Amino acid sequence: MKSIDYKPSEITFYNQDGKILLKEISLIAVDSADKILACGEDCHCVERKNILIGSPLKNGIIAEFDLSVALFKHFLKKENLRLELFQTLKTAVCVPVFLTQVEHRALYEAMLVIGAKKVLIVEKPFKEASREISREYNMIIEITAET
Repeated sequence: MKSIDYKPSEITFYNQDGKILLKEISLIAVDSADKILACGEDCHCVERKNILIGSPLKNGIIAEFDLSVALFKHFLKKENLRLELFQTLKTAVCVPVFLTQVEHRALYEAMLVIGAKKVLIVEKPFKEASREISREYNMIIEITAET
């Protein structure tokens, strides 16, 4: 099982053994026409004139749906985890307990848009959830409000 820790400040991909495969800042740069210019560390190289740079995740909530999906896809490609492989995954997403049903739905739909085959939203900490569902799901994603 692979896991992903997605925070407003960074995103970390782990392999089955807990080894870090990729760790990047979770920023995305867009221009005034909402064209994506850069993701992650590449945002530091973008000229900041008329550019918005920020995290699409705020307090454990997807604040910008399309940008979150684009950022996630970018990191999946960068980590060489092909999107086709992601489509075969049963993905569990650990979320903060305070999320509303609408916010749950946004996360659920984001995972489907990215390509997950089956998605389970879990209101438990990552370590607890990973013990309980590791046999059923190939990937666990923890989305936290930490910065």
